[in-house]
Amino acid sequence: MVAENLYPLEPSKPLTVTVKNWNFKNDNESPYIKMLPDDLAASENQSEESVVDFLYHRYSQDDIYTYIGDILLAINPRKKLPLYDSKIQIQYWEKARSDNPPHVFAIADRAYQQMLHHKRSQVIITFGKCSSGKSFSTTQMINQLAFLSPSGSVAMAEKIQQLCPLLDAFGSARTSYNQNASRLLKTVAVTFTKTGKITGGKNESNFHILYYVFEGLKNEKRLAEFGLDKLSAMRYLPLKSSKNSADLIAGYKNIYQSFRVLSFTEEEILVIIRILSAILLLGDVTYTLKGSAATANNPYLISTAAKNLSVDNDQLCSVICKGPTVEDVLAKRDAWVQFLYLRVFDWIVTSINKQLSFSRLVLGNSFSVTVIDPPGFGINEQNQLFRLNTNIINDFLQNYIQQLLFFKELEEYKEEGVDIPFKYEETPQQKQFLNNLVDSERILLNELQNSGVKGTFNWLKKMKSLPSECIEVENDKVTVHHTFEKVTYNIPDLTADNISSLDEAEFVETFKGTVDVVTSAIANLLPEENKTLVDLMHILLSKTLEIMTDDFPHLVVCLQPAQSPREDVRFEPQYIMQQLRTFNLMETIMIRQQGFARRLSFSEFLNRYKYLAFDFDEEVELTKENCQLLLIRLKMDGWKIGISKVFLKYYTEEYLSRLYETHIKKIIKIQAMARRFIVKARHGKSAA
Repeated sequence: MVAENLYPLEPSKPLTVTVKNWNFKNDNESPYIKMLPDDLAASENQSEESVVDFLYHRYSQDDIYTYIGDILLAINPRKKLPLYDSKIQIQYWEKARSDNPPHVFAIADRAYQQMLHHKRSQVIITFGKCSSGKSFSTTQMINQLAFLSPSGSVAMAEKIQQLCPLLDAFGSARTSYNQNASRLLKTVAVTFTKTGKITGGKNESNFHILYYVFEGLKNEKRLAEFGLDKLSAMRYLPLKSSKNSADLIAGYKNIYQSFRVLSFTEEEILVIIRILSAILLLGDVTYTLKGSAATANNPYLISTAAKNLSVDNDQLCSVICKGPTVEDVLAKRDAWVQFLYLRVFDWIVTSINKQLSFSRLVLGNSFSVTVIDPPGFGINEQNQLFRLNTNIINDFLQNYIQQLLFFKELEEYKEEGVDIPFKYEETPQQKQFLNNLVDSERILLNELQNSGVKGTFNWLKKMKSLPSECIEVENDKVTVHHTFEKVTYNIPDLTADNISSLDEAEFVETFKGTVDVVTSAIANLLPEENKTLVDLMHILLSKTLEIMTDDFPHLVVCLQPAQSPREDVRFEPQYIMQQLRTFNLMETIMIRQQGFARRLSFSEFLNRYKYLAFDFDEEVELTKENCQLLLIRLKMDGWKIGISKVFLKYYTEEYLSRLYETHIKKIIKIQAMARRFIVKARHGKSAA
């Protein structure tokens, strides 16, 4: 009986596992069980439908992050998740990508490690549509970079962590689709020493900081101190009633603390609050046409604003109450206030840069990790020049990333005599469209600039010569076929937006003689020559592209879970699929599966990794054969050898980097032990 139980007459069948579209089962009778791997590049034969279904199941479990090889895909959860405290940060401290689930902290950690490993500055780019969570991801990565720095730079790390909240308060506003819609392109460079020590429209509201200041002062019962108790229309605080008072008060306290951490004095903070209060007061000034001039109906608001700004009341009144019509005066007043706000913001950013640069002077500035967070692509009921500029920025970034991910890699295969490991038939057409689009947008911006300088603008003649799949013109409307979707703009509005009604000399004269540190500095921040919005757009694009060409960037693709802003709409498969197509994510999965993300010259490869497979004192020639020998000795897979470069899979390069760092740590430990032994030996001799 015992023998029969131990040795059944019929041998058991071997266990068979069937895998199909991220589902598996142990035998034919069992139902399929859903697998949820964290890397889309780890599975083959995928379709758009299977990828969307996979993302849906991960999203349903609050797994909002997914890898595509070394690229991070992030879907906005539209709720707070417990994923960003110090315990989580520690888990992503000097770890391999495979050690933990996908996370923005992992991208920051990898950029930091690559900076130290390759001895080169790194760039992280977040991109996606408006309300996809880009700014939040940027903030978390900045926090992680500050956290990764050695403990000796705690004070500087704390300052770095205050950057994004302060920038968002001055540069972001609420829209019907996004509670924190960015109005600026954030480029935050976190610099380190050689050892890694940190150095330094409709249904739209105004900038967060204006609401914070008003509600914060109201909570402190200080409105009368700044004259804000006289506000009635609150023209510069639209949709104020829809905002949560407690959140605004908390925002005020947080920003005040950020200023203090960033070493702003109490006097400077007070002057900033006074300037913002003056802006709110001037927004409520109304005008009436009397004779041939417009006069203010509530001059007491102007006098109170002048007091806050420490400027002469008559001088201020002469600047913002001058014009033949009420409409002209309102336009000039708004332009003056907008310019004042921008000057305050510029002064704050300049002051922060000075604060952070001091440690670079002391500790040195060897490398940096720069995080680029562009404003999201969007469409309004009335799309003005600001929206055109932000959408063009997204087109240029999308073109740059596609060139980097697909076209540049394909060109290197051909140049190096390496067989292309995948088929990508749409490359020529897509490359041509992207090139045509950015070229057409450059022409559009140039024509906008000419319209303000020369006073002539022949849209039909210039625009109709451009490819119709990029730009179309009909009457006074121009439609741009952006990479996300087409947007129609009003030509007269674009032209008017680019021409400022502000006399900057008058602006400077208004602040002449003021004794306030901040207000006098604001007037002196003026550029050498007047620049239009299109001028600034060209400068911004040029500087951003210059930063990105330093090295292959780390990419974070942010997706909206649904087109509807309603909180009860959690996940719209068709909208996710639309974004997959827009960002060419299916092709990205394919190229990360079959392609070689890292391409290193023979000299760079051997100089970095020769100690892993050759003796320390062995003379290693920088040849193709030695590159191949090194990889064979390490029993590596996922590589190919070209004419002058080594082609590596993303995981192969990561493994080599980790192996190299492990060897370096062992060497450092042995050196430390040897030094300790020598010191003890010398101490023993001297004692004897």
